[in-house]
Amino acid sequence: MSLHVVWLKRDLRLSDHEPLRAALLSGLPVAIVVLFEPSMERLGSHSERHRTERLRRCAALKQELAAVGATDALAVFSGEAIDVFAAIHERFGIASILAHEETGVEATWMRDRAIALWCRHQNIPFVEFPSGGIVRRLSSFSTWEERWLAHAEASIPDVDLSILARRGVHLGDALQTLDVVPAEGAGTNDALRMLTDWLGHGHRGYRRAMAQPALAERHCSRLSAHIAWGSISVRQVWQCSKDQGIDRASVASFRSRLRWRDHFIQKFEGRPSMEYRNVNPAFDATRTTLVPHTLSRWEQAETGYPLVDACMRCLQTTGWITFRMRAMLVSFVTHHLWQPWQAASDTLASLFIDFEPGIHYAQMQMQAGTTGLHTLRIYNPIVQAEDNDAQATFITRWLPELARLPVPYRKQPWLLSPIEAAMLNFRLGIDYPERIVDVETTGRHARDVLWQIIRSDASRRHAARILATQVVSKTRRP
Repeated sequence: MSLHVVWLKRDLRLSDHEPLRAALLSGLPVAIVVLFEPSMERLGSHSERHRTERLRRCAALKQELAAVGATDALAVFSGEAIDVFAAIHERFGIASILAHEETGVEATWMRDRAIALWCRHQNIPFVEFPSGGIVRRLSSFSTWEERWLAHAEASIPDVDLSILARRGVHLGDALQTLDVVPAEGAGTNDALRMLTDWLGHGHRGYRRAMAQPALAERHCSRLSAHIAWGSISVRQVWQCSKDQGIDRASVASFRSRLRWRDHFIQKFEGRPSMEYRNVNPAFDATRTTLVPHTLSRWEQAETGYPLVDACMRCLQTTGWITFRMRAMLVSFVTHHLWQPWQAASDTLASLFIDFEPGIHYAQMQMQAGTTGLHTLRIYNPIVQAEDNDAQATFITRWLPELARLPVPYRKQPWLLSPIEAAMLNFRLGIDYPERIVDVETTGRHARDVLWQIIRSDASRRHAARILATQVVSKTRRP
C-alpha cells in the first residue's frame, strides 16, 4: 500500500486547499495529518491558548469530514514531524507528502528543511504549494501586489471531499493520537457565517470604530483567528466580501487590510531575521538592557496607566484586542519603559489568539521604531484614552477597581486630590498601582534618542539598502 499524506500546518481547512485537491486527484489513498510537535510547543511564542485553538479547529475538520463519511481520514498526532512521518512510511508507505509553504518562525523553517532532507533520503517527494498570495523566493517586490491580486481574484478550485469516503486512510492506530476539543465556532462554515453576519450589519462604522477598543469588539470582523489558523483563506474572505455591505467605505477599508496583512507576511518571508534582529542595525546598541521588574509590571497589567492595563487584562482574558491598542502596548513597553522589543515579543505572541508570525514581528519592529523606514510612533496612553475611550467604557470593564471614580479620573487616577480620593475611599498605590513612569518625560527621551539614530548616516545607509532589497531573500526559505 502507498498513500499521499496531506500535512496541515497553519491551513486547517478542507476548501481552497491545493495540496488536498492534488492528493485527491492522484488516484492513490489519502491521509490528512495534523501534528502537535513538542519542540514547537516549547517555543516562547507558543501557548496553551494556541494549542486549544488548533485542537478546536481539528475537531471542526472532523465534523466536516464526518458529513461525507470520511472522519477517519484525519489523524491528529502528538510527536515530532520526522518521527511521525517515519512511522507512517514504515507501516503504509508514503508516496508523497503534500503541504502548504509556511511563513513561520525560525523553528518551523528548520523543521521543514529537515523534513525535505528526510524525504530526499527516503525518495519521497515533498511537495509544497504556495500559501495564498505569498511568493517564496520573490525576486522583485515591485510585481508582488499585481501577483497577489491575481491570486485573490482567481477562481477557487473545488475540493471533492467525497473522494475521501472511498480513498481516505485511517492512521489512528499507528501512532499516539490526540483527543480534540469541542469545535463550536472554529470551522470554515463558522468563519463564513461570521463574515456574512459582519457584512450584513456589523461592518457599519468599522473605519471609525476599529481604533476604539469598546466598539471594535462589535464592529471588527473578528475573523483574525480563523485566518491565522487557516480555517478560512484570505482569498475566500476577499471574494466573499467583494461588492458587499451597506457601508462600502468600511468594507473597502477591511479589504485593504487583507492585502496589507499579506504584504507584511511577504516581507517576513523575505526577511525572516526580523524575528530576532532589528531590521535596521543602526538601532542595535539601543534598548539593550532588560529590566525584569519593569517588564513584569507591563505583563501583569500593573503600569498605573489605565488604558494600558485594561488592554493587557483584556488580552490575557480574551486573546484579542484591536490593532491600535496592540500598537500602543508595544509602544509603551519599548518607548516609555525602554525595554527591548524582543523581550516583549513572546509575551504578546503567546497571548494573541490570532498570532501570525509575519504580522507580529513586523509590527513589533514598526511600533518599536527599529526599521528606520516608518514614521516614529510613540503613543501617549493618556491621549489614546481620551481619543478612543472617552467615557472610560473599556477601562471600566477591565479595571472595575476604578469604577467608583468619576470618568475623567478613571483615565488618570493620579489626578485625584487627597480629599477627593478620601471621599471616594480610593487609595492610589493600594487599590490601583501608581504610575510606573511619567510618559511625558519618557516620551521625550525616546523621541530624542530614536530620532537621532534615524537621522544618522548609518541608519540612512541601512534604510536605503533595505528599500533596495525589500523582501528578496537568498538564504532563508528551502
